[in-house]
Amino acid sequence: SPLMFTIEAPGIQTSQVAETDEITLHTQNFNNVPKKKKVFRDAYPQHDSFEWGDIGTYQGSGAKVDKNNQYGGAEGKKRYLFIENTSNSADLNPGVTLTFDEPVAYFGFWWSAGDADNQLTITLADDTIVTVGTDVVLNSDGFVNELSSNNGHLGNPTNKYKDQNGSEGYAYLNLFAKTNGQKIKKIRFHGTNFETDNHTVAIEIISTKPGSCIDGCEPEPECSVDSSGSSSSIPDDDDPLRFTIEAPGIDMPQITETEELALHVQNFDQVPESDEVFRDAYPENDSFNWEGIGTYQGSGAQIDAHNKYGGAGGRESYLFVKEVECTADLNPGVTLTFDEPVTYFGFWWSAGDHQNKLQVTLTDGTVVNVNTQLVLNSDGFINELSSDGGHLGSPTNTYKDQNGDEGYAYLNLFAKTDDQKIEKIRFHGTNFETDNHAITTEIVPNPPGVCITGCSPIPLDYGQDGRFSFREVNTHIVNEEAGSGGGVD
Repeated sequence: SPLMFTIEAPGIQTSQVAETDEITLHTQNFNNVPKKKKVFRDAYPQHDSFEWGDIGTYQGSGAKVDKNNQYGGAEGKKRYLFIENTSNSADLNPGVTLTFDEPVAYFGFWWSAGDADNQLTITLADDTIVTVGTDVVLNSDGFVNELSSNNGHLGNPTNKYKDQNGSEGYAYLNLFAKTNGQKIKKIRFHGTNFETDNHTVAIEIISTKPGSCIDGCEPEPECSVDSSGSSSSIPDDDDPLRFTIEAPGIDMPQITETEELALHVQNFDQVPESDEVFRDAYPENDSFNWEGIGTYQGSGAQIDAHNKYGGAGGRESYLFVKEVECTADLNPGVTLTFDEPVTYFGFWWSAGDHQNKLQVTLTDGTVVNVNTQLVLNSDGFINELSSDGGHLGSPTNTYKDQNGDEGYAYLNLFAKTDDQKIEKIRFHGTNFETDNHAITTEIVPNPPGVCITGCSPIPLDYGQDGRFSFREVNTHIVNEEAGSGGGVD
């Protein structure tokens, strides 16, 4: 099943999903919705719907928002949604449909006075239809067939109506999408009389799913990374690119600008955040232009405000390339295509893990795949917390040491020759946070940082006319640490 369906322990009436910087919960408790005939049935059918802020819209017939009683109203307080059976057939009962403005990865709800003929029909983002009969709840291992006062799921668990309606179930239920491609687009509540409250949603995929599993309990697909061969890493020191890592705490390029070597940096601070880039009127606005340098294009990405996962210096914005396919190789990610091929690309890699990936296309058509597992295994990566002089945990003052099990480092890719400059770079794999992209179009003679791969010397440049350039030879000899007296007289 594309959804995992779980049940919480007896007495729980609210979502048990933990909020984080990435996971935000939104809850509809119906307490501020007009009760009785003012919603769904006032001047029926004209007023058969109401909006849940910017989350979605409830629409249907024969429903009402009712005052708490033995059948519904979490904690025995205020109001709940009551969907009446207006047909002789549970399947034909139109019920109420909640359509989300943006597909959600999680939907939780308190199910009260529940019986075997309550039903959910769920439409996913890929238009798959999943039908859930609540009979599976009553027959599940997680359903405790005892009265509430005996720590069971039968009878109202609230103090106000304790154990009343003891023949029906009361439980908090959760529906979790397993992949971004099969999030929940809409839910229809129907069947026999359906009482429900405390609807809760989250947009992001939930990694830790609370509750006892009822259905869809098979392991979720894991994002696989092939750690062998040229498909997942730079193969050897003779590769056309040199890949280096800067010391802990550095989040900017360490290249020295000269009259011949100009740096250009994209820090995303002037790019609109969140839905305004990549996803606004998707797929029309799935790109933005780095003026004079190139174009970022892709799906499932956003410009996010700084947090413990990204934002160099703990300030402003960063690029968050979201995982929209759970196979790291297939995740489309975001591709930066340069207007003019570049010889250098640097970037701050934050909240980094071994499944972040770069696919680099060179001007001669060579494709180099870089797996960030190489970074974590390199001599230059210091496996200590930022406060201890290492690369683990955010090094910013605002979020010092937070997210301490992931890497934060400034990384560099250097072309070795003008014949194999960088034409485009694809960021993909699992969630990829990055900032302070830097480029130059001139060969960098003395690449900074500790070399990870592609560590063979940069070839000497003999000048455009094929003759020795003493200045160029001197520069390369000194930069290869041949000694200060290595010049040509």
